[in-house]
Amino acid sequence: MGLSLIGMAAAEVGLLPPAVGALAQEAIDIVAIALALRALPPILRLHNMKEEESAFSLMPTAVPPAT
Repeated sequence: MGLSLIGMAAAEVGLLPPAVGALAQEAIDIVAIALALRALPPILRLHNMKEEESAFSLMPTAVPPAT
C-alpha cells in the first residue's frame, strides 16, 4: 500500500511516466498477492495435500433438499 502511494505521488508531480507507473503498479500488485497467499491456512496449501486429495475434495459438497 505504501509503495502504491509513493508511486502515485511520484506520478502526480511528473517524476514517473504513465507507462512506467502502470508497470510498477503491476509489480506492486504481484508482490501484494504473493504476500497475501502466504497467509493461507495450511489445510488450503496444495503442497501439504496427499496425492489422493485435491483442492476440490476440500470443498463442501451441496446437500440435496429433503423431499
